[in-house]
Amino acid sequence: MQTTPRRTIMPIELMRTALRPLYRGSRSIHPGLMIQRGLEYFEADADRQNCEDNQGNRKKTLKQQHIEGICALPVNDIYRNAYQRWLAATADEMRFRSLIVAIDGRLLIGLNGGGALETGCAISHSYGVPFLPGSSIKGIVQHHVRGTVFGKEHRDVCDDLFGAGPSEADADQATDQGLAGLVSFHDAWWVPGSAPKPQVDRPFAQEVVTTHHPGYYQHEGRFAASDFDSPIPNAQVGVHGSFLITLEGDPAWTELTEQMLIATLAERGIGAKTRAGYGYANVDQNAFKRMEKTRAPLAQARRTRIEAQRKEREEAIDTLLERNLPPQQQVLKAASKAISILENGPDMGGKREAILSEINTLLQTAAAWPDAADRNAAADLVTETFDRIGWMDKAGKQKQKERREKKIAQLRNGEAQP
Repeated sequence: MQTTPRRTIMPIELMRTALRPLYRGSRSIHPGLMIQRGLEYFEADADRQNCEDNQGNRKKTLKQQHIEGICALPVNDIYRNAYQRWLAATADEMRFRSLIVAIDGRLLIGLNGGGALETGCAISHSYGVPFLPGSSIKGIVQHHVRGTVFGKEHRDVCDDLFGAGPSEADADQATDQGLAGLVSFHDAWWVPGSAPKPQVDRPFAQEVVTTHHPGYYQHEGRFAASDFDSPIPNAQVGVHGSFLITLEGDPAWTELTEQMLIATLAERGIGAKTRAGYGYANVDQNAFKRMEKTRAPLAQARRTRIEAQRKEREEAIDTLLERNLPPQQQVLKAASKAISILENGPDMGGKREAILSEINTLLQTAAAWPDAADRNAAADLVTETFDRIGWMDKAGKQKQKERREKKIAQLRNGEAQP
């Protein structure tokens, strides 16, 4: 009996020949680019199901080989530095609340973004590392909480936390745009080095999801599922490790939201195929403590930098204001700066001559000022200087004391100084 040879369909080329060497063997290529554009050939379904070598042994499909290459890519130093900057930027406990959650097993998220690869993953466009979109985190928490007894009994609290559309807001609060939530959910960052050993710095993990009844699913149940259907393994890009989740808002609200988030991830999970056990997570206290130790010096450095910038801005503003002051106010400001060293005690060091010069200038110019309030302010400044230094109380200098008191009186009265 003559057998009909199995028909082989050649894979479809997806990439120009000149570009292939750029993708092969690179350790720093963007994983998102590998998912979207890195697949060199597209295999037809027949080739995937009949993927055997000459001895009849099952061999890996081109898709499986390509996903293995993606999962071998580690995070780079650019992402590590960005992660450290994010830790420093969110260190303010009165504004942010952070927690680290460890994925129990694997996470599938963003599966519909893979193009020809027919699988995908939510990957940061800038750094090529998986992340949890803040909108996804907010969505699952809101869906879970609103379905609980608490959510049904405290609908107003849920509206305050998560916001509400125009039709959902209370009648007395309804607006054309609805209500914005009081808590902001930021994108969750993958924690460097959190993957299980030996991967450690490799956030991606190869997963296989097997479809047992493709006809039943493809035709929406019009064909009955049968035990004779051939299962079809389908390679997927999964994620393992931990994520840093950050909430922003009033401390009381973020604390409540954190408890809701923890319960949601433990009971419902996040991402795709949670019914199959993917996407569940629990708080990793040990990783959080390590993160806090790392963030403490970063936060202090950030506070120091912000304080220096604030002082620089204030000095620049003072300079601009001084330029717009009337002449007499500028003289008062200069004299006040000159004697500011007195705030630290009577030890003036080499500043005595500078102080005397400013006081003499003030005595000579302020008497001609038309405004009595400005003249009195200048006289008070001169008197304060003499009192703190002690020039007016020294014995044996009665004449000098009388002469200076006379000058101050003339200054207050607007009389010309001799």
